[in-house]
Amino acid sequence: MDEKELTNEQWQAWDDYLKDCHAIKIPTNNVDIDIILDKYFKRQLPFEDKKQNEFKDTITIESIRKYYEIISDNEFAESIYVVAADKGFRKSFRDDKEIVAFDSLNKFLNYVIIHTKYLAEAVNRQMESGMIDKFIKDNIVDEVYTANCDIDGCYDEFDITSVEYRSYKVGYINIIEDSLAEVTLEITAEICVEYAERDEEHSYYDKEDGKYLFEEFVKVQETHEVSFEANLKLYIDNLNEEVIKQKLNGTRQLIQEYDDELLTITCEPETISIPKGTIIVMDGGSLSEREIVNQTIDDNWDEEEWEGEKPYTTCPACGKPISHQNDGGNGFCIDCAWEH
Repeated sequence: MDEKELTNEQWQAWDDYLKDCHAIKIPTNNVDIDIILDKYFKRQLPFEDKKQNEFKDTITIESIRKYYEIISDNEFAESIYVVAADKGFRKSFRDDKEIVAFDSLNKFLNYVIIHTKYLAEAVNRQMESGMIDKFIKDNIVDEVYTANCDIDGCYDEFDITSVEYRSYKVGYINIIEDSLAEVTLEITAEICVEYAERDEEHSYYDKEDGKYLFEEFVKVQETHEVSFEANLKLYIDNLNEEVIKQKLNGTRQLIQEYDDELLTITCEPETISIPKGTIIVMDGGSLSEREIVNQTIDDNWDEEEWEGEKPYTTCPACGKPISHQNDGGNGFCIDCAWEH
C-alpha cells in the first residue's frame, strides 16, 4: 500500500467533513508568542501547577481571541461560543465577556434554543394571553391616520373620520437579541371615511362639448373592515441569565420547555408601526356600510349653456336636463315624453 496516498485520502476526507459542517479553520499564525510565554512563567490559565505544558491549548485559546477580534471588527458576530470538556480551557475565558464557554454540546444547544425558539414561544404565549391587546388598541389608531390609505375608485381627497381597532393575530416573532423581540401582527380595524362623488343621474354631461353643463355631488360616508400588517417591538426586561445558567447546568439533556417566569416584556407607543410602503386598500370587499350624508348642486354650472330654471334631473332618452319648463310629466323631457 502507498502510505502517502492513504494519508492524502484521510486529509481529503477531513477537509470534506469540514466543508459539510460549514466549518472555518481559525489561523494560528496571528498568535503572539510573548503572551503565551508570559502566561507560562506566571502560571496563568490554562497553565497550572499540575498542567505545566499546555502550550497547544494556549495557542488554541489565543487563536480564538484573535479570531474574535477580527470578526467583531468586521461586525460578523457579537459573541463566540466555545464548547470544551477541559475545565482549565473553559476557565481561561472567564474574563472574556464576549466568549461564552460550555462543557457539553447539549448545554450549548439548550442555550441557543432558550434564547431563540423557546424565547419566541414564551413571547407568543404572552401575546396570546391578551396582555398586549390594550397597548395595541391605544396606539395603532394614530398609525392608521398617518398611513397610506386608498379607496378603490375614489380619485378625490377623502377624510378618515374614525378608526376602531378590532383584533390582532400574531404572525412572526423574531428574536433580534436577548433584550428585544420584533413581532409581526395582522391587525383588523374598522375605518370610517367621507368623500364626495359625482351623482351621474343628476348631472348633465354634454357629449358635443365634452364637459358637464352642471353637476351634482353627494357626500358619501363608508365604513370598511380592513386588515393590514404592523410591526411591534417588545423589550424583554427580565431575562435572568443566572437562572438560565442554573437551568442549563441542571441537565445535560435538551430542554423541552421554557419557564415563563424568567420573562417580562414591555412596550412603548413608538414601538408599534405600520411598515413603510404598506397601502391600506378600502374596496368593495371591505365595505360594510355606506350612506349618503349630504347632497349638493354645483353652483358653478353655466347658465349660458342652458336657459330656464336650474335643472333637477336629466332625460333618460336624450340626456337633456329637465326643468319645470320642459318636464314631459312621465320622467322624460317634453320632446321625448310622447314616445313613452
